[in-house]
Parts: sequence; structure tokens; C-alpha cells
Amino acid sequence: MMDAVLGAAAGLPRARLAAYLLFAAIAVAAVALGTGPLLLAGLFSYMILDLTDRWLAPRLPEGMSRWLALGIFLVTAAGLSWLFGLFIKQTLARTPEILNSVLPQVETLAKRLGVELPFEDMRGMREAVAAFLMDNVRIVTTVSGRMSKVVLLVLAGIVIAVLRFMAGAEPCAASDPYEELCREFNARARLYMSGFEKILGAQVIIALINTVLTLIFLSAVGMPYIPFLALATFVFGILPIIGNLISNTIIVGTALTISPHLALMTLTFLVVIHKGEYFLNSRIVGGSLRTPMWQTLIAIVLGELIMGVAGVILAPTVLYYVREEIRSTRADRA
Repeated sequence: MMDAVLGAAAGLPRARLAAYLLFAAIAVAAVALGTGPLLLAGLFSYMILDLTDRWLAPRLPEGMSRWLALGIFLVTAAGLSWLFGLFIKQTLARTPEILNSVLPQVETLAKRLGVELPFEDMRGMREAVAAFLMDNVRIVTTVSGRMSKVVLLVLAGIVIAVLRFMAGAEPCAASDPYEELCREFNARARLYMSGFEKILGAQVIIALINTVLTLIFLSAVGMPYIPFLALATFVFGILPIIGNLISNTIIVGTALTISPHLALMTLTFLVVIHKGEYFLNSRIVGGSLRTPMWQTLIAIVLGELIMGVAGVILAPTVLYYVREEIRSTRADRA
């Protein structure tokens, strides 16, 4: 990959090389300053605004589509905030209940395997958790502070995206000495946003399909906490690859509260539908990325190490962007 990048860069116009360097500098700054949530929130917000405006513009008088797109975005943002708040509320309410139900099953399984648990019952587990929190109060405080920072960064990203969208497209002035750099950088930004739209949009579609299929199964077997499990399936399903692992763990753990047999049946169902989703991935995400799955997985792992959860979502788009730039450069030379 590195040889391909260096080979593609050789002989490029100076303005394009400068645009690449500027683009890379912004990415490095986002990593160094820990502004991944800001970047992700800004890109996602601008994507919704821009897509809505592009759909409305041919259908409305000039100037109205932008304001209507802003109104739709604010309503959508309020709806997503409510959905996220409901998910957190359901998590806080249902997790203790699930743990309380699953604990006897875990104890039975541990005895069969000869494994010693650090607690005997739910009360013992709560005492163990409380002792851990008391011993690590500094860590808990740090995590709370980081969560507050993430919320502020997300809000800042949304505000920046709205302001940029409402400012409209600013053409590169011919009298500007940096006109060529401006054009090249805007072209890089458009290419990246195109990949972001394709990949995140595809991931949302797959998450919706997965949620509907899972909801049908959960209803059919009489699983408890269905609203919470459906929300968890959708929210985590937006995260590529690891999201399914998290949601599957929650669902199988919930099934274990009823019986090991139901847990095994649930696990079998989830494996089957996720195998079927490989075809969707190949047609939706794979068609957008045109990248082998192993490369996507490596990009996701590196993205998580570098930028956390935001890196998991942004990494496939970065991979797509790099590959498209190399293809475009080769095509220009040909």
C-alpha cells in the first residue's frame, strides 16, 4: 500500500500535493488533540444536511431548501437524542435485571466447570463492584470527565457543521493566489464525504435489516426486554464488525436468563443471520468500498487504537478515500 501511495504521488501537481499534506495535517491534528468525536459528529451532521438539501433543492424555490433542510436536521437530531437517551435509560434499568437473572445460570455453569466466582450472589457482586469503584474512584472521575468532554466535542461538531452548511458553497476566487490549492482541497473533501456517505449509509441500512430480523426472532421466542435489545442491536449495529459482537453478547446473555437451551438457539440464529449478512455486506458495503474485508478489518483495528470509537467508524472511509485517490491518480496518468 505504501509503495502504491508513493508511486501515485510522484509527478503530481504541487497544488494537489499541498492539498494532500493539508488534508493529512488535519487528520493528524484531530488524532493529536483527541477531537475524533467532534470530527465524526461534524461529518455526520453535515452529511444529513447536505443530503436533505440536495433532495429538496429541485423541488422547492431557490433558497428554501437550505432552511427546510436545517429544520429537518434539527428534528432528526432531537429524535436521535431521544433515541440515545432512551437507550441509556433502558441500559441502566435493564442491565441489573439481566445480571440478576443470569447470575444463577452462570453459577451453575461455573460449578460444572469447576470455576470459582469472586461473589456468591447479586448482593456479593454489588459489593464487589462498589469496592472496585471505591478503590478506583480516580479512574471513575477521569471517565466521567472524558464523557463530559465527548459531549462537548459532539455539540461543537454539530454547531460547526450547521454553520458551514448555512454559509453555502464558497467558490475559489480566481484572484486568490491559492485558488488552485483551494480547488484541489475542495475536491479531496468532496471525495472523502462521498465515501463517508456511502459507507455510513450502508452501515445504517444493514443495522436496520439486522434489527428487524432480530426483532422478529426475539418476539417469536418470547424473549424479555425486547425494546432494549432491539435498541441495542440497532445502535451497536452501526459500528462495523465489533458492533454485532457487542449486541450478540447482550442478546445471548439475556437468553441465558431463561435457559441455556434458549441461549444456544439464540446464538445459532445470530450466527446464521450474520452469515447471511455477509452477502449484504458484499453488495452494500463491499460495493461501496471495493475493498477486501481483511483490509477493512485491519483499518478498523488501527482506527480504534488511534481514535477510539470514532476511529472505528471513520477508518473504512479513510481506506476508501486512499484507494480512490490512488485509482484517480493512475487514471489521470493513463
